[in-house]
Amino acid sequence: MTYNAPPGMGPKKKGTNPLIWIFVALGAFCCIGIIAFGGMTMAVMNQTKNLMPCMFTMSTLNRSMSEYVKEKNKYPSAATWQDDLAPYYTKEKTNFADEFKDAPGPFKDWGDIADINAEMECNTSGAPSTVIAFNPELSGKKPADFKDPDTIMFFETPKTGRNVAAKPEALKFKDAPKMMGSPRGWYQMNIDGDMVVVDEKGEIKHVDITAE
Repeated sequence: MTYNAPPGMGPKKKGTNPLIWIFVALGAFCCIGIIAFGGMTMAVMNQTKNLMPCMFTMSTLNRSMSEYVKEKNKYPSAATWQDDLAPYYTKEKTNFADEFKDAPGPFKDWGDIADINAEMECNTSGAPSTVIAFNPELSGKKPADFKDPDTIMFFETPKTGRNVAAKPEALKFKDAPKMMGSPRGWYQMNIDGDMVVVDEKGEIKHVDITAE
């Protein structure tokens, strides 16, 4: 099963930024919703505002890692992975922010992804606060050393700090950050660039944040 999130992560196209039309449509929908449903719609907007940067941060990390591995032919050190990826991530973050510079109103915040020079924040609204961690199993190794494309590269964790690296563990669904009052699951990024979330049954579900 695939979870489809709003577009915006695809290749940059010439001409009018397609994100603008998406945000205009969403903005119109939300305006109607505010009239019809009042505060409930604003609650949805606020939680979406926190949700999207979390996924976009992980996706930007994935692109940064791809560039790093392409150049170095190995994964970074678990002890310094944020520092090693910083030049690549900063470039990707700037490019990503450009996609949102003309976005209307609160949608600009969707492009406000984590600063790699600080904690790699994922969930920042409500409990638990989470960051993105790196799987130390990959530390210093070559991509060819891993045959399973589902090997976890990045994952969401309630741990805190910079350069967080830890063995991926099965976290309880009930303890995951919440969306509309219910746990949303824990995000993971595999070495093949596939973002997934673990649901309440422990099943892996794909998260599609690519532009169609």
